[in-house]
Amino acid sequence: MGEYVEQVGRAIGDALMLRPDLAGSGASVGGVTTTIGILVAISMLAGRGAMLAINRVRGLSYLFLLLTTVVSVAVVVGLLAGILWSLGWALGVVVGFGTMANAVALAASPGVFAFVVIAPGVGPFLSRGLMAWSFLILWSLTGQVFGVDVPMAFLMSLAASVATLALVAVLGGPASRVRNNLWRRLTGRELRRSSRELMDIEGILEMEG
Repeated sequence: MGEYVEQVGRAIGDALMLRPDLAGSGASVGGVTTTIGILVAISMLAGRGAMLAINRVRGLSYLFLLLTTVVSVAVVVGLLAGILWSLGWALGVVVGFGTMANAVALAASPGVFAFVVIAPGVGPFLSRGLMAWSFLILWSLTGQVFGVDVPMAFLMSLAASVATLALVAVLGGPASRVRNNLWRRLTGRELRRSSRELMDIEGILEMEG
């Protein structure tokens, strides 16, 4: 077990250092995807500490949000991998879907620092930096997986990323409603996410006459 964790950690570390080596990672698709998904989810929730505190998230509630966040990360990885796999197939380069999913999961490695969004003022800027970092890793791994040159790998990565963002924008609303309904059934209260919703909670602000 320890050796396997070390393999996954080495694969993630190499990706973060922009030295992604898919063939030499030694880790299975499931191991990489699951490990990165959990780490990214924990980091994302850490960056939303204020939201979790006001929503009184602890115990089973935290596990619920952690699970749904892991699932959302896995869905995005699956969508991006599927689009890239389809692009490769259209170009006549067929690879295993598992290999593609492994590459996309490694490209998501910078998400382990997603908690930086909590930084006052610079959070959004740092978040965009993490996205750019992920894209650079994806660009490199796309070239490895399909054996294409740098410009083609860039175009494939860019097209797949834009298409994935579009799909997430379309599917995000219904997915959020499902999550919120499950949260309501689990806790008996609404899940407050935006600052406006948080301000609407009775008693959050005491108005002085």
